[in-house]
Amino acid sequence: EPGVGHVLLGLVFLAQPVALVVLAALGLDLRAARYFSAVPYAMAGLVLLSVCLVRIYSELSSELRAHSQAEQDLLSAKAALEQSHAVHLALVQQAPVPMSYSPLVDGLIAQSFWNHAWYATFGHPEGSKEGTPGSAFGLWKDPELRRRFTEELHLRRWVGPFEARLEDASGAERLCEMYGSLIDS
Repeated sequence: EPGVGHVLLGLVFLAQPVALVVLAALGLDLRAARYFSAVPYAMAGLVLLSVCLVRIYSELSSELRAHSQAEQDLLSAKAALEQSHAVHLALVQQAPVPMSYSPLVDGLIAQSFWNHAWYATFGHPEGSKEGTPGSAFGLWKDPELRRRFTEELHLRRWVGPFEARLEDASGAERLCEMYGSLIDS
């Protein structure tokens, strides 16, 4: 507890003068006391060391509790993010038109998840492009258009209608009208 260390140190520093007064009152020879004069100072050092160690332990314990709480908060946030991701994927999968869900990582599309209608329209085997952004397998015929689409999406958080030429699995070109929006999750 705060203040206990100060009391102990005070008692240790008072021990030598009080002991000398008691020895003098008892009529004992005080010359022998000089051999024991280092004991109270050694005791003071030990008490001071103990108090410091207790304080360090207390601070480390509270820091450990704070770290543990932060870790729990992080795990909760991660679980909520994963749940949000699953909800978005489920909504995209239910759409009757070709759609993808592409989470942004540091402002970039690192992966995309495509719905059943997209696979049916573009002729890729179901699930073969999961996690792969369209730029990685040549979906966009014109990379400049893709750059403009993403740039506009970042600026306005909504794009559409946006006309783009996309390539299906057979290599045929499809003229598509695209829409996009940034959804905070």
